[in-house]
Amino acid sequence: YAFYDNGTGGGHFDIVGEVQPAEEFFYVEASALATVQYVGGATDGVETLSIAVSDGKEFSAVGSLTATTGAVAPAPPPPPGSPPPPDPNRPPVVKTRDISVAAGQSVSGASLISSVIDPDADPILLYAFYYAGKNDGYFAVNGEKKPNGYGTVVAPADIGTVQYFGATTAGTDLVGVQAFDGTDWSLSGAVIATTTGSISPPPASSPPASPITTPATAPASPPSPLPPPSPPPPTTVAAALPGGGTINVEFDSAVRGAKGQSLIDRVNDGVRAGTISVATVASGGAAPAVPGGKSGEMLVHNVGTYTMANGYLTALIDAPARVTLSGGAAAGQLVMAGLGGLAFNGGPGTGTVMAGGGDNLVSMYPEAGAGSQHVDLGSGNDTVIGLAGNNTISAGLGRNQILLGSGANQVISTGDDLIAGGNGTATISSGGNAPVVYLGTGRSVFNGGGGRATVVGGGGTATINSPGNSQLWLGSNTDVVNSSGADTVIARTGAATVNAAAGNMFVFAGSGALDFHMGVGISTVLGASGPVILRGGVGSVIALAYAPMRYIGDQGADTIAAFGTASALNAVGGSGRALFLGGPSGHNSITGGTGTSIMFGGGDGDVLTAGTGAGDTIKGGTGAETISAAGTRGIHKFYAGSGPNLIRTGDNNTSVLLSTGAATIVAGAGIDLYAFTSGNHPDVLIQNFKSGSDYLSLIGFAAGEAGNAIARSSTSGGSQSLTLTDGTHITFQNFTGLGVGNFL
Repeated sequence: YAFYDNGTGGGHFDIVGEVQPAEEFFYVEASALATVQYVGGATDGVETLSIAVSDGKEFSAVGSLTATTGAVAPAPPPPPGSPPPPDPNRPPVVKTRDISVAAGQSVSGASLISSVIDPDADPILLYAFYYAGKNDGYFAVNGEKKPNGYGTVVAPADIGTVQYFGATTAGTDLVGVQAFDGTDWSLSGAVIATTTGSISPPPASSPPASPITTPATAPASPPSPLPPPSPPPPTTVAAALPGGGTINVEFDSAVRGAKGQSLIDRVNDGVRAGTISVATVASGGAAPAVPGGKSGEMLVHNVGTYTMANGYLTALIDAPARVTLSGGAAAGQLVMAGLGGLAFNGGPGTGTVMAGGGDNLVSMYPEAGAGSQHVDLGSGNDTVIGLAGNNTISAGLGRNQILLGSGANQVISTGDDLIAGGNGTATISSGGNAPVVYLGTGRSVFNGGGGRATVVGGGGTATINSPGNSQLWLGSNTDVVNSSGADTVIARTGAATVNAAAGNMFVFAGSGALDFHMGVGISTVLGASGPVILRGGVGSVIALAYAPMRYIGDQGADTIAAFGTASALNAVGGSGRALFLGGPSGHNSITGGTGTSIMFGGGDGDVLTAGTGAGDTIKGGTGAETISAAGTRGIHKFYAGSGPNLIRTGDNNTSVLLSTGAATIVAGAGIDLYAFTSGNHPDVLIQNFKSGSDYLSLIGFAAGEAGNAIARSSTSGGSQSLTLTDGTHITFQNFTGLGVGNFL
């Protein structure tokens, strides 16, 4: 995809927060489309945005739109002595690949990694490999077995020393990789490790063989001049105390501990420099006043209820159980709790709320005038109520409940989460987990991550990006689904656009309009009472319509069928094979493409037209229909219906089998065969009959039927008519001299 901003309105595009320059195109792959955002300017303005898309061979025409932005009030300056604002650093992005390894054998740790990208171009300082499987696979460094969990942390220079050993029995395990850029760890890159085969236990007389090599004596010096690996990130966060010493806050993982330490280190610098005043506060007690020219840090050691007083920007909590804390009014607050849990009630201020673990309750209510918060919680079961402010919420790996409100919220879902949107804008991103997401009445974006998500649309517009395996219930407004896997989409009352890039999808249309774009794979579309536009792709689609349907074919082998009393089909075939069934209410318009098509008419008013490919098969329905191959060069087969038919043959070979309905046949320039079956007795008019090129065939009649019919034929006005013994009447307009040589 290519994006362009003419720069007149002060807004800009960004990729994962990195601002892109105006007045020049920038490009992203389709897999990274969800990372692109447009950000409005700080003042009123209008600018033109342009977008184009490439299929790998050439770009489309440029589509343009107008972006109008309103003024944004500048943020108030922080009070004197405030700690530096939260780090704008963006974490690395790790893409992984699944692996397969024989029992007891190994693969390199590097083989788990497909790519590592840091949006800020920061160098990667550490890699963490974790094992979360249920079998006995493991990671090893230089042959030394490492403990499960995040027990394997190495510098990039030592990644070649990491190996993953398969289990002793066949099965699958969850392992993964993360990268650290000195400030933030990436999200977990999950890997499915499949062990094949098994290892038979050795005889009791001999010890089991170990894949780990242990030297008899430790080497006197490192075997290479490479620097030793960096130590693993901490599982505790150390906060500096005045005059020396620290207070430690526990975290449930080394990865999150490193992130917490990077935040508190900024406060530690202020404590050591004397610009931040530290005070221990008792439950229900008043915090001492902060000296002039400084900001304050609260230390909370005991369970109870606390309030961030004026001048305090940091609260550090190491209590053994849940603490209740009400936030203050200042901007840039930092609240950090350990494993005991936290009940945080947001105040008018803004900042970061981080808990090392435990079961937490974080609430931002409009009644309290709550400001925006960056919420980062651990592996406990958390509840986050973000009814006020523009919040970023990551509730961790537990069973979490997240409620959104009127602000612009971002949610990163990694647990078994229940998420409910509000009337604001929301961007919700999940990983390999299985969240249940109810979108609200505001504008929403959901970015799936491969897990089995359930998404239910609301009254707002929604864009749902899913790599597959999810169930997507659309809402009552305008929704767009971009799917690259095997998703199930259930449209309801709103208009919906579904883009099926790849995978096998199942789509239920609703009462709203559906616009379906087929990609690669095999998809099924079941229509309802709303109109459907179906655009074919490389893959195949099976579509059943109960309302008007428009089909535009492409390369796939598609089956398109209309049912019901108001299901007229308007279809144009593509280069693939297609089967069309017109609706029984009639007025179907079906045209073949460059591929081969089979068409079944429905009722009155059908127009069934052969394409320009090798040849089509067309069967008329019950009503008055037009069947045409005029001007085409294919070899076609036409089966007339029971109603009156107008049939036009082509410029090559066309076979027409007449039925019980009357028919007018307009012969083309090609060679035609008209077949009549005994007992049908239609009344047929043939125009432009060409002796020596066009022929008749009688099926089920007695021998000599052709000669007897010719002998009984009559001529009037330059046209010859004959009647067969079953009552079939055939008139050859402007043609006489029919002989038995015209019959096959």
